[in-house]
Amino acid sequence: MSALDLPANAVHLWYHVTSELGRTEFEAHLSDLSTDEIARCHRFVHTVDQRDYAAAHAGLRRALSRYTPKRPITWQFERSAQGKPFVSPAMSAPYAINLSHTRGLVAWAIAPQGDVGIDVESCPSSPDLMELARQNFSTKEVRQLAACAPDAMRILFIELWTLK
Repeated sequence: MSALDLPANAVHLWYHVTSELGRTEFEAHLSDLSTDEIARCHRFVHTVDQRDYAAAHAGLRRALSRYTPKRPITWQFERSAQGKPFVSPAMSAPYAINLSHTRGLVAWAIAPQGDVGIDVESCPSSPDLMELARQNFSTKEVRQLAACAPDAMRILFIELWTLK
């Protein structure tokens, strides 16, 4: 597989829907993780949280390996004082990274430099969305939400909330 190009001003976003991953895929993800990541993964109580953690971290490693000839297992990471992971300087690969996961979906962002962030959230099905919108959104945004069908409303709500 040839390496992907990551221009200086680009951010590549990757995601994986994990809700249908089985045990075989979970084990494959574990094989790409460090011993610390495996231990952290197994500390999650719920198997779906273990699945999503493993998929997020293995996916990040696999994505990074698309840009270089490095194997996923060889990537080394450190954490900032705030707990945000970053590629270890020992890797001589100055990629900016971030990852996020929610039940059933994982995502990561990769840039050649600087800071990058990504967040994924589940769409709530709470009947309180309009009340939350009235408290936090502009009048125009509330009107847009009110005009949506229920499924579209949840999606638009999350999009607007994330932008805030």
